[in-house]
Amino acid sequence: MLARLIVCVTMGVGVLCPAAGAAGINFSLLTHADNFHWLAQKADSTGVYGDYLVQTTDDFEASTLYPDGSFSFNFMDRDGMGGGYATGVHPLTGTLEIDADLASGGNLALESLHFDGRAYANATDQYLVNPGDPATGAAYGPCADGSPNNGSWAASASSNWNFSLTFDWYYDVPYGGPGTIDMIFDDYAWEGFLIPVGELTAAGMAATVLEDPLGYYGGDFEAWLLDEVAPRLPGDAKYLLFVQGEAVVTWSQTTSLETGTGIVGETILAYTTAPEPATVAMLLAGAVWCIAARRARLASKAG
Repeated sequence: MLARLIVCVTMGVGVLCPAAGAAGINFSLLTHADNFHWLAQKADSTGVYGDYLVQTTDDFEASTLYPDGSFSFNFMDRDGMGGGYATGVHPLTGTLEIDADLASGGNLALESLHFDGRAYANATDQYLVNPGDPATGAAYGPCADGSPNNGSWAASASSNWNFSLTFDWYYDVPYGGPGTIDMIFDDYAWEGFLIPVGELTAAGMAATVLEDPLGYYGGDFEAWLLDEVAPRLPGDAKYLLFVQGEAVVTWSQTTSLETGTGIVGETILAYTTAPEPATVAMLLAGAVWCIAARRARLASKAG
């Protein structure tokens, strides 16, 4: 996979070789100072129908306990889950690692995920569940098996850069203290897109159709991407991942986090600095040229 390739030298010739022991593509959840203390509005059952996005007209100013400037959030209790911190909007920071082919798309796998959330003064943690992890044990149903943790990506504008992923995860919330498994989600689904940052232009939007998968935003979503997200990406960002999901809790350790009715939704915006395949190809071409030039110089000196 091009995200894992380096330039090697074999018999004096530059070739593409897999980097030994390389990990997948690392993504970081997007944050920005403009979002400090601001939260996206959730959709709930009390007549408030938010758009699940920040930097829109329905944002609300939150406590100074939210200093991270998050673009990513999870939303709990849309259908009546009770229990204080178990309701509301939790801004997220963190990372995930995806094994994907940036050259041609196709199948992908989620290798790791850890999101830190803020629930007022308390911390929450979201973790990927892999086969054999404690969250797959009999004490928790068992209701999750740590698979499939994979999906697909259509690496083209004509396919709307479509990204889909199904995975298992568990939630550590303040209810049981830190380091506990409080909620489990089996086969949680993310839908959205993974787009090269270079395509976040008017021309790029004209070539594709991008929407918020949950459908809560009533405005021009592509304009929001161009006006509010693209300018707030780090200068070295190469791809933007936007996904959303929403599901009923599969297992919970307390009736205040009611299994079967409590819904947790997510809006995730993450970026990677992994170079686009064309950049890798140019780097390789430059390396090959340098090797060839050096060989020519050595040959001329030898002559």
